[in-house]
Amino acid sequence: MKITSLILLLIVSLSTFSQDSFENMENNNNFKQIIDLSGLPDMESKTTPKFIDGKKGLDSFIANNIKYPKEAILNNIEGIVVVMYIVNTKGKVVKVQTTSDTPEILNNELKRVLYKSEPWIPAKKGEKYFNMNLSLSYEFKIK
Repeated sequence: MKITSLILLLIVSLSTFSQDSFENMENNNNFKQIIDLSGLPDMESKTTPKFIDGKKGLDSFIANNIKYPKEAILNNIEGIVVVMYIVNTKGKVVKVQTTSDTPEILNNELKRVLYKSEPWIPAKKGEKYFNMNLSLSYEFKIK
C-alpha cells in the first residue's frame, strides 16, 4: 500500500511539474499559437499548439536550420514538401509524415528539422493538454 501511494504521489507531482513548466515557459517567452481556430465551432475553449513567436517564429526556425542536401543540389532536385505531424502533450513533435510526392532526400531534411523544433506548448482545452495534428509545407528551391 505504501509503495502504491508513493508511486501515485510521484505520478501526480510529475504531471503537475510538466503543466507548471509549460506555464512558466509561456510566461517567460513570446509563445503564440501557430494557427488561431477560435472562430470555428467547438474551438472556443481550445488553443492550438504554440511556438515561440508563433508561425513567424516557426518559419524562421525552419529557415535557419534547413540544410539543402548536397546531393539534391548536384542533381537539381527541387520541390514542395508537405508534412503532417503531431505536437503531443509533452510539447514534442512526433509522427512526422510526408503527404507530398517529393523526393525522399527533401522529405527527410524537413522531417529532421521539425523533430528538432522544440519547445512547443501543446494544444489545450480548459486545463487539459492534448495531442494535435498540424501540417506544414516548405519549398526547396535552388537559387
